[in-house]
Amino acid sequence: MEGFEMDDIVVICPQCQEELEVPEDLLGEEVDCPVCGQAMQLPAQEREASPGARQKKIRFSKQRGGKAPAKGGRAAKKVKACPFCGEEILAVAIKCKHCGSELDKKTKKSPAEEKKTSSAAQGCGCLIFILIAAALFNAGDCGGPVSSSSPGQAAPAAPKHDEVTAWTMCQSFVEDRLKAPRTAKWPWGFTDRVTHLGGGRYRIKAYVDSENSFGAMMRTRFTAVVAWKGGDNWQLESFTTE
Repeated sequence: MEGFEMDDIVVICPQCQEELEVPEDLLGEEVDCPVCGQAMQLPAQEREASPGARQKKIRFSKQRGGKAPAKGGRAAKKVKACPFCGEEILAVAIKCKHCGSELDKKTKKSPAEEKKTSSAAQGCGCLIFILIAAALFNAGDCGGPVSSSSPGQAAPAAPKHDEVTAWTMCQSFVEDRLKAPRTAKWPWGFTDRVTHLGGGRYRIKAYVDSENSFGAMMRTRFTAVVAWKGGDNWQLESFTTE
Protein backbone atom coordinates (compact mmCIF):
# COMPACT_ATOMS: atom_id res chain seq x y z
CA MET A 1 0.00 0.00 0.00
CA GLU A 2 1.81 3.04 -1.28
CA GLY A 3 2.02 5.96 1.17
CA PHE A 4 1.12 3.80 4.23
CA GLU A 5 3.43 3.11 7.13
CA MET A 6 4.44 -0.48 7.62
CA ASP A 7 2.78 -0.68 11.04
CA ASP A 8 -0.56 0.68 9.75
CA ILE A 9 -3.29 -1.42 8.10
CA VAL A 10 -6.50 -0.43 6.31
CA VAL A 11 -9.98 -1.41 7.53
CA ILE A 12 -13.46 -0.30 6.38
CA CYS A 13 -15.95 1.10 8.88
CA PRO A 14 -19.10 -1.09 8.77
CA GLN A 15 -21.28 2.00 9.38
CA CYS A 16 -19.99 4.78 7.10
CA GLN A 17 -17.93 2.58 4.74
CA GLU A 18 -14.88 4.84 5.02
CA GLU A 19 -11.39 3.32 4.66
CA LEU A 20 -9.39 3.84 7.81
CA GLU A 21 -5.66 3.51 8.53
CA VAL A 22 -5.32 1.67 11.83
CA PRO A 23 -2.08 1.27 13.83
CA GLU A 24 -1.11 -2.36 14.18
CA ASP A 25 -1.05 -2.13 17.97
CA LEU A 26 -4.85 -1.44 18.00
CA LEU A 27 -5.79 -4.69 16.24
CA GLY A 28 -8.42 -6.62 18.13
CA GLU A 29 -9.52 -3.53 20.08
CA GLU A 30 -12.98 -1.88 20.06
CA VAL A 31 -12.50 1.72 18.91
CA ASP A 32 -14.61 4.67 17.68
CA CYS A 33 -14.69 5.51 13.97
CA PRO A 34 -13.13 8.98 13.54
CA VAL A 35 -15.69 9.75 10.76
CA CYS A 36 -19.11 8.67 12.09
CA GLY A 37 -18.22 8.09 15.74
CA GLN A 38 -19.74 4.59 15.82
CA ALA A 39 -18.04 1.89 17.82
CA MET A 40 -16.33 -0.76 15.72
CA GLN A 41 -14.42 -3.93 16.51
CA LEU A 42 -11.02 -4.04 14.78
CA PRO A 43 -9.93 -7.37 13.33
CA ALA A 44 -7.35 -9.39 15.20
CA GLN A 45 -5.19 -9.71 12.10
CA GLU A 46 -4.22 -7.52 9.17
CA ARG A 47 -6.68 -7.16 6.24
CA GLU A 48 -5.65 -6.02 2.79
CA ALA A 49 -7.61 -3.24 1.06
CA SER A 50 -9.95 -4.59 -1.62
CA PRO A 51 -9.00 -3.89 -5.27
CA GLY A 52 -10.57 -0.69 -6.62
CA ALA A 53 -11.20 0.63 -3.10
CA ARG A 54 -11.75 4.35 -2.63
CA GLN A 55 -8.64 6.46 -2.34
CA LYS A 56 -9.88 8.49 0.65
CA LYS A 57 -8.25 7.02 3.79
CA ILE A 58 -8.31 8.40 7.30
CA ARG A 59 -5.53 7.68 9.75
CA PHE A 60 -6.24 6.68 13.30
CA SER A 61 -4.26 8.46 15.93
CA LYS A 62 -2.48 6.12 18.31
CA GLN A 63 -3.29 8.59 21.05
CA ARG A 64 -6.89 9.95 21.01
CA GLY A 65 -7.41 13.16 22.98
CA GLY A 66 -3.82 12.99 24.25
CA LYS A 67 -4.47 9.68 26.05
CA ALA A 68 -4.11 6.15 24.77
CA PRO A 69 -7.26 4.06 25.16
CA ALA A 70 -7.15 1.41 27.82
CA LYS A 71 -6.98 -2.23 26.79
CA GLY A 72 -10.39 -3.87 26.64
CA GLY A 73 -12.22 -0.55 27.27
CA ARG A 74 -13.34 2.72 25.60
CA ALA A 75 -12.98 6.38 26.47
CA ALA A 76 -16.12 8.18 27.75
CA LYS A 77 -18.37 9.38 24.93
CA LYS A 78 -21.39 11.68 24.63
CA VAL A 79 -24.54 9.70 23.92
CA LYS A 80 -28.18 10.37 23.02
CA ALA A 81 -31.38 8.40 22.55
CA CYS A 82 -32.35 7.25 19.06
CA PRO A 83 -35.56 9.13 18.08
CA PHE A 84 -36.84 5.97 16.35
CA CYS A 85 -36.14 3.08 18.73
CA GLY A 86 -35.10 4.93 21.91
CA GLU A 87 -31.87 3.00 22.30
CA GLU A 88 -28.67 4.77 23.41
CA ILE A 89 -26.35 5.82 20.59
CA LEU A 90 -23.41 8.20 20.16
CA ALA A 91 -24.28 11.89 19.96
CA VAL A 92 -22.37 12.22 16.66
CA ALA A 93 -23.90 9.09 15.09
CA ILE A 94 -25.50 9.47 11.67
CA LYS A 95 -27.08 6.00 11.71
CA CYS A 96 -28.57 4.03 14.59
CA LYS A 97 -26.67 0.81 15.21
CA HIS A 98 -29.74 -0.78 16.81
CA CYS A 99 -32.59 -0.12 14.33
CA GLY A 100 -30.54 1.03 11.34
CA SER A 101 -32.47 4.31 10.92
CA GLU A 102 -30.74 7.21 9.19
CA LEU A 103 -30.35 10.23 11.47
CA ASP A 104 -30.37 13.84 10.28
CA LYS A 105 -30.86 17.32 11.70
CA LYS A 106 -34.64 17.09 11.36
CA THR A 107 -36.06 14.33 13.52
CA LYS A 108 -38.29 12.06 11.51
CA LYS A 109 -41.57 10.75 12.86
CA SER A 110 -41.96 7.09 13.55
CA PRO A 111 -44.59 5.12 11.59
CA ALA A 112 -46.83 5.10 14.68
CA GLU A 113 -46.55 8.90 15.03
CA GLU A 114 -47.23 9.40 11.31
CA LYS A 115 -50.32 7.18 11.56
CA LYS A 116 -51.50 9.12 14.61
CA THR A 117 -51.00 12.45 12.78
CA SER A 118 -52.88 11.16 9.73
CA SER A 119 -55.81 10.01 11.90
CA ALA A 120 -55.94 13.41 13.62
CA ALA A 121 -55.98 15.20 10.24
CA GLN A 122 -58.83 12.99 9.03
CA GLY A 123 -60.76 13.71 12.23
CA CYS A 124 -60.34 17.47 11.75
CA GLY A 125 -61.52 17.16 8.14
CA CYS A 126 -64.69 15.33 9.21
CA LEU A 127 -65.38 17.93 11.92
CA ILE A 128 -65.02 20.80 9.43
CA PHE A 129 -67.40 19.05 7.01
CA ILE A 130 -70.00 18.59 9.77
CA LEU A 131 -69.75 22.26 10.81
CA ILE A 132 -70.19 23.43 7.19
CA ALA A 133 -73.21 21.16 6.71
CA ALA A 134 -74.75 22.43 9.95
CA ALA A 135 -74.21 26.05 8.90
CA LEU A 136 -75.88 25.43 5.54
CA PHE A 137 -78.77 23.62 7.24
CA ASN A 138 -79.37 26.49 9.66
CA ALA A 139 -79.07 29.11 6.90
CA GLY A 140 -81.70 27.24 4.90
CA ASP A 141 -84.10 27.10 7.89
CA CYS A 142 -84.67 23.34 7.54
CA GLY A 143 -85.03 23.45 3.78
CA GLY A 144 -86.97 26.72 3.55
CA PRO A 145 -86.08 29.64 1.26
CA VAL A 146 -82.80 31.39 1.96
CA SER A 147 -82.93 35.15 2.22
CA SER A 148 -80.74 36.90 -0.35
CA SER A 149 -80.29 40.01 1.76
CA SER A 150 -77.25 40.28 3.99
CA PRO A 151 -77.57 41.09 7.73
CA GLY A 152 -76.53 44.70 7.12
CA GLN A 153 -79.13 45.29 4.39
CA ALA A 154 -82.85 45.93 4.79
CA ALA A 155 -85.27 43.40 3.30
CA PRO A 156 -86.95 44.52 0.05
CA ALA A 157 -90.25 46.31 0.56
CA ALA A 158 -93.37 44.20 0.12
CA PRO A 159 -95.44 45.04 -2.99
CA LYS A 160 -98.42 47.31 -2.33
CA HIS A 161 -101.25 49.06 -4.16
CA ASP A 162 -102.26 52.73 -4.28
CA GLU A 163 -104.34 55.24 -6.26
CA VAL A 164 -101.54 56.12 -8.67
CA THR A 165 -100.99 52.50 -9.69
CA ALA A 166 -104.77 51.91 -9.97
CA TRP A 167 -105.10 54.97 -12.31
CA THR A 168 -102.19 53.76 -14.48
CA MET A 169 -103.54 50.21 -14.75
CA CYS A 170 -106.99 51.50 -15.61
CA GLN A 171 -105.53 53.54 -18.51
CA SER A 172 -103.84 50.37 -19.80
CA PHE A 173 -107.08 48.36 -19.66
CA VAL A 174 -109.07 51.13 -21.41
CA GLU A 175 -106.50 51.68 -24.19
CA ASP A 176 -106.73 47.97 -25.05
CA ARG A 177 -110.38 48.66 -26.03
CA LEU A 178 -109.73 51.74 -28.20
CA LYS A 179 -109.51 51.73 -32.02
CA ALA A 180 -106.35 53.89 -31.95
CA PRO A 181 -104.76 53.52 -28.48
CA ARG A 182 -101.70 55.56 -29.52
CA THR A 183 -103.88 58.63 -30.01
CA ALA A 184 -105.35 58.44 -26.47
CA LYS A 185 -105.26 61.66 -24.46
CA TRP A 186 -106.09 61.54 -20.75
CA PRO A 187 -107.20 64.36 -18.44
CA TRP A 188 -104.75 65.93 -15.99
CA GLY A 189 -104.96 64.80 -12.38
CA PHE A 190 -106.52 61.69 -10.92
CA THR A 191 -107.19 62.38 -7.21
CA ASP A 192 -110.82 63.27 -7.80
CA ARG A 193 -111.32 60.44 -10.29
CA VAL A 194 -110.06 57.43 -8.26
CA THR A 195 -111.89 56.00 -5.22
CA HIS A 196 -110.49 53.21 -3.05
CA LEU A 197 -113.27 50.70 -2.33
CA GLY A 198 -111.14 48.68 0.12
CA GLY A 199 -109.33 45.38 -0.22
CA GLY A 200 -107.22 46.61 -3.12
CA ARG A 201 -110.28 47.49 -5.29
CA TYR A 202 -110.51 50.92 -6.96
CA ARG A 203 -113.31 52.65 -8.92
CA ILE A 204 -112.24 55.09 -11.64
CA LYS A 205 -114.67 57.58 -13.23
CA ALA A 206 -112.99 59.51 -16.03
CA TYR A 207 -112.84 60.06 -19.80
CA VAL A 208 -110.40 59.58 -22.66
CA ASP A 209 -110.09 61.28 -26.06
CA SER A 210 -109.00 59.13 -29.02
CA GLU A 211 -109.48 58.77 -32.79
CA ASN A 212 -112.24 56.55 -34.09
CA SER A 213 -112.17 54.37 -37.23
CA PHE A 214 -112.55 57.48 -39.44
CA GLY A 215 -109.72 59.39 -37.77
CA ALA A 216 -112.01 61.75 -35.87
CA MET A 217 -111.15 62.54 -32.24
CA MET A 218 -113.92 61.24 -29.97
CA ARG A 219 -114.36 61.48 -26.16
CA THR A 220 -115.43 58.38 -24.23
CA ARG A 221 -116.67 58.68 -20.66
CA PHE A 222 -116.48 55.52 -18.58
CA THR A 223 -116.61 53.94 -15.12
CA ALA A 224 -114.19 51.10 -14.35
CA VAL A 225 -113.34 48.96 -11.32
CA VAL A 226 -109.80 47.51 -11.07
CA ALA A 227 -108.55 45.14 -8.36
CA TRP A 228 -105.02 44.44 -7.11
CA LYS A 229 -104.21 40.69 -7.02
CA GLY A 230 -100.75 40.90 -5.49
CA GLY A 231 -97.34 41.86 -6.83
CA ASP A 232 -97.74 43.48 -10.24
CA ASN A 233 -100.99 41.69 -11.03
CA TRP A 234 -104.17 43.74 -11.55
CA GLN A 235 -107.57 42.77 -12.90
CA LEU A 236 -110.30 44.79 -14.63
CA GLU A 237 -113.49 43.75 -12.83
CA SER A 238 -115.95 45.97 -14.70
CA PHE A 239 -116.03 48.61 -17.45
CA THR A 240 -119.06 50.70 -18.55
CA THR A 241 -119.36 53.71 -20.87
CA GLU A 242 -121.84 56.59 -20.75
